[in-house]
Amino acid sequence: MSEAIKPDYFKPFRQVINEDVTPEKEEQQIAWMAKTPGWKHMDRFIRDLQQSLEIPAKQAMENGCSYEDIGRKTIVAQLSKEVLQKILDRANDAKEATDK
Repeated sequence: MSEAIKPDYFKPFRQVINEDVTPEKEEQQIAWMAKTPGWKHMDRFIRDLQQSLEIPAKQAMENGCSYEDIGRKTIVAQLSKEVLQKILDRANDAKEATDK
């Protein structure tokens, strides 16, 4: 039997989110993360993910789907790729800013 989530379940997460972090400290933390070997793997994973987002639209074209369906898949893919790129840009900008 499933249990309902207790009201205080997310309390530890809220404490992390509400932690007072200055913009400068946040920039330093992101820059540190961007310099780790793990970030290089994450960067590669995000770039591969961006490329794979094009597959559904291409398959829709190959299968002769309607323009509406192709357009919807293309728009979703493009918007998703842009969001992922913002993550990469944020990390790379922070890294460059702290390298100066």
